[in-house]
Amino acid sequence: MELNTRYSEISIETDNSIDDESKIKAFNIEDVKIIVDDENIMSIIGENVIRVSKDEFLKRPVKCIKELLRR
Repeated sequence: MELNTRYSEISIETDNSIDDESKIKAFNIEDVKIIVDDENIMSIIGENVIRVSKDEFLKRPVKCIKELLRR
């Protein structure tokens, strides 16, 4: 939801249609690809890969979003 308020161009890849049972695998924000796995959230910007743990993201989401989207 936080990303949706900040960015107008977001595309999402899921395992099926989006509902309460969905698992988002990856999404794009402008030229940044965000990949979600069981333990980490990674951003790929060009050749740079930034990784944060899901635990850290749940504790400090705004800080982690800024870190993942830094260029």
